[in-house]
Amino acid sequence: MPKKYSDYVKEVKMDVKEISVDKLAEIYTKTLLIIDIREESECRDGMISGAINISRGVLESNIISALAEHKSTMSADIYLICRSGMRSVLAAQSLQNMGFENVYSIRGGMQAWIGKGLKIT
Repeated sequence: MPKKYSDYVKEVKMDVKEISVDKLAEIYTKTLLIIDIREESECRDGMISGAINISRGVLESNIISALAEHKSTMSADIYLICRSGMRSVLAAQSLQNMGFENVYSIRGGMQAWIGKGLKIT
């Protein structure tokens, strides 16, 4: 029997590192590599300042060039954010499977970030 999406994400979360928006705000600098994996149309509503947009559908094919543009390496900390924190969990797993070790899904996504009253641009 196929799994429900939410059950699948819950299962994947067990193998992925997550960070809370509170912790991210605490360590935030514009030089952190924050990748907003929402679609471009979703990002028009606002993004974390300094984040780059690579939509989920092309993340794996564009991650290496994004690291080069950001002057980062495969060992850099990568913070992934989406709307609710579910797509970022799956994206984090995918990058881990590609060999990236320091990948974090931002728990609660942009909904949590905005819900805490944190700044967006």
